[in-house]
Amino acid sequence: MTLRILFFITPLFFISCSSFYGFFGEKSDFYSKSDIDILEKTTASIDFNYGYDPVVSLNYVFAFAHGEKNLKGNEAKFNGVLNGIDTTSLIQFYEKMYKLKSMTVYKMEDYEWTKDWKNYTYVNKYLLPGFDLFFTLLENQVFLRDKSYRDKVAKIKKEIDDNVEDELENYEDWKNNHGDGDE
Repeated sequence: MTLRILFFITPLFFISCSSFYGFFGEKSDFYSKSDIDILEKTTASIDFNYGYDPVVSLNYVFAFAHGEKNLKGNEAKFNGVLNGIDTTSLIQFYEKMYKLKSMTVYKMEDYEWTKDWKNYTYVNKYLLPGFDLFFTLLENQVFLRDKSYRDKVAKIKKEIDDNVEDELENYEDWKNNHGDGDE
C-alpha cells in the first residue's frame, strides 16, 4: 500500500515543483507582449520552444528532439506565421532576436575568457545551437520580405553588438560593486 502511494505521489511532487517554478520562479522581462506572441507562434510552428535560465540570465530558443528532424517540413508553417506579421514588426522582432543572440555569444565568450567551462559548455552546446537554427530561418524571411534591409543589416548588427557589450559590462560592474542581491 505504501509503495502504491509513493508511486502516485512522486510524479505529483515533480509536477508540482516545475509548476511552482513556472508560476513563481524568476522571469525575464526581455520580451514585449507582441514579441511573446510572435515567439510563441513561430516556435510552435517548427516544434521549438523558448525559455529563460536565471542562472546564466539568458533567454533562449530550443528545438525539441523531433523539431530539428522535421525542420525542413515545418519551414512552410514558420513562413506562414511570419507572413501574417507586418514588415516593420517583423524587423523589430528580428532585431530583438539578434540582440538576444549577441547577448548569448557575449556571455559565452565571457565564460570562456574567465574559464567558467561549465557555463561556457552549457551556452555553447545547449543554448546556442537551437537558437541559431531559429534565427537563421527568421533572418532568411526578413531578407525575403525586405530586400533593402540586407544592405543595412551589418551596420544595425554592429550597433546592437556595441550596445549589448556596453549594457553587459555596465551590469557586471554594477554587480561587482553592489552584489547581485542574493546575499
